[in-house]
Parts: sequence; C-alpha cells; structure tokens
Amino acid sequence: MSTGFGRFTYKVVVVTGGCKGIGAGCVEVFREAGGKSAVWDVDDEVGKTIASDDVLFIRCDMTNEDDIKNAVEKTVERFGRIDCLINNAGSHPPYHTIDDYPAEDLRKLMDLNFVAYYIAAQGAVIAFSMSLAKEEAAYGVRVNAVSPSATVTPMLLGFYKDKPHQLEEEAARAPLGRFCRPDEIGKLCLFLATEGTYITGADIHSDGCIQAIWSTQDDSVKD
Repeated sequence: MSTGFGRFTYKVVVVTGGCKGIGAGCVEVFREAGGKSAVWDVDDEVGKTIASDDVLFIRCDMTNEDDIKNAVEKTVERFGRIDCLINNAGSHPPYHTIDDYPAEDLRKLMDLNFVAYYIAAQGAVIAFSMSLAKEEAAYGVRVNAVSPSATVTPMLLGFYKDKPHQLEEEAARAPLGRFCRPDEIGKLCLFLATEGTYITGADIHSDGCIQAIWSTQDDSVKD
C-alpha cells in the first residue's frame, strides 16, 4: 500500500492483466508511488485478494469491446480520472511449427495480444504505438511501447516447470547474470508516466542486453 506523497499521488493507472506477472509488478510500483490502480483482468479469484481502497479490480475480457467500455466507466466512476494506461494483458502460446498452428488459434492470439491493445503480434503493437503517438500528440497524450525480454513471471516459470535447472542456467548466462523482475518493468512504466515527459513514439527495450546475446546465438546456429 502507498505511504504518503509520491511521484504518482492523486493519479490513476489502469493495468490490464494486472493480477500476476509484469502487471502485478506495475500495480505495486505505482501504488508505492502514491497512485491508485484499476486492475482489469479475467481472474475473479485473484481479484478478491487484492481489493483495497487504492486498487479497484474489474473483471474484463480484453477481447470484448463491451467489457472494455464497462471497465472504463467503472474506473472513472470510482476514481474520477485515468492518467496512465498500461496495456499489459497478453499470452504466449506453446511452441508450434507453422504447419501445426491452427488458423483459429492464431486469430485468438492476435485478438488478445494485438487487437486488445488498441507479439508477428509484437511488431504490430510497436507499429501501432508509433502511429498512435503521432495522432494523439496534439492532445498531449504520449504513447510508448515497452519491450521486455525474459521476465520472471508465472508464464515464464511455466515454460520451465519440467526443467528448472535450464532456467537457472539460462538466467546465469544473461549479461546481468539474471532475468528481469516484474517490478523493474513497473519502474520503467512509472518513469515514462512521470519523468519521461518528452518521450513518445518510442519502443523502449528493457531486456538487459539479452536479445543481443540470443541474436548472436541464433546467427551462430544458422552458420
């Protein structure tokens, strides 16, 4: 819970998919900075555990336009404003070859990971964010994309549930000797919402240089 005056006091952040992983890290960071949070998620049970004066849980299917409109109305009704939106909700499917990936599953993935934002999917989000930044600049609205790499979330841990030693080994090979923490993405979002007042239309990588290492490894495999 927030204590006293902070960088985000009197302001409200909406975090989609905010009940776990990176979303939960963002909620905690903004609360510590004095802000109030509206958490839009589909997990009813988790919502019951985070209810408090400065956090509003709203059940919201991010692929359903009516649910989103309802969430906006409830947030404004409760807090009177929305100052920052963190479009965090998303999913990462199990590995499939192209031939084994059903078209319907691909459509569902794009609905959640791109259409719901307003990752092929991550590239779409970044391009859309750049266009939206240009369009909304006239209204004083800034739009940025945050591109994290391997972050210690329930989703990541799920991929390694049968091979925890491999997770430890890969984290140790990262340039900083570890993977990212959810709260570190939250701190970046807080910076963009408060101090980064002239940053818009940017794709900011918070990956600890991991992508550069992985790209080099991929190239070596191809050779």
